[in-house]
Amino acid sequence: MIQSKKLGGYVDMTVSKIKKVCLASATLLALTGAGLAVSSQSDNQVLAAVQTASSNGGTIPIYADAATTQNTGKLLDPSISEWQSFNRSEAQNGSVSYDLGGGQWVKAVDLSRPGSVTIKDNVPSTDTDGLVASDKKPVQIYSDAQLTQPTSTLSTGVNAWQIFRTAYDVKGHPFAYDLGNNQWAYQGDFYTSSPAIVYVPAGQLESISRTDSRISAQSSNESIAQPGYYKVWDVTGGLSGAGNGFFVRYVKLGNDQQWFAFN
Repeated sequence: MIQSKKLGGYVDMTVSKIKKVCLASATLLALTGAGLAVSSQSDNQVLAAVQTASSNGGTIPIYADAATTQNTGKLLDPSISEWQSFNRSEAQNGSVSYDLGGGQWVKAVDLSRPGSVTIKDNVPSTDTDGLVASDKKPVQIYSDAQLTQPTSTLSTGVNAWQIFRTAYDVKGHPFAYDLGNNQWAYQGDFYTSSPAIVYVPAGQLESISRTDSRISAQSSNESIAQPGYYKVWDVTGGLSGAGNGFFVRYVKLGNDQQWFAFN
């Protein structure tokens, strides 16, 4: 059973079963690589996807390959803002690109890049997105909030990352996250998120397992005796049950027996 005490507005779990593992942030953990991560065409999963893509009138580079490593030197026509895509590609690091026809590929991050951003500090006790999960993929890191200057990639040994600041587009939608020391990542490269602090009612906790996009849970021998606000150390999600299922998100409150379904 988890015993806890309230400190500074949230519950600090102090028994030995709770692992006080330091939350991964780009401030504390070494980033891997020193330049733009390059994936070969074979590393990308390409799926037929006929849909509309918006360029917001930007002069966006066109690539000859799904991995967007071969810049053609051509740009999208800035007088056109809506484009039809025929294929969608996802690289091993989670980056997405679209084929606008005839093997003319553009990066999803370029399509969504706003002309200007507003940067706000994150408040752990109130922000909906306090942590993001990279699924241990080498997500591209940039030195600027508009994601134009690639620098390195996230460590593949870590899943949950703390958000220190968020860059919003003109419509107030999150565009990029600062993971510490001006190290920015595209919000679309993370598969789920959670607050840094969550309210947990009294009751049984769970242990979970995740295979590909499927997640299963079972009751553990751990429980919450005192309802309150608890710090989150990790977050994951996936489709529950058999068949189509539905997306369920779990936050980790301590050890592997201390997961809580949070949606």
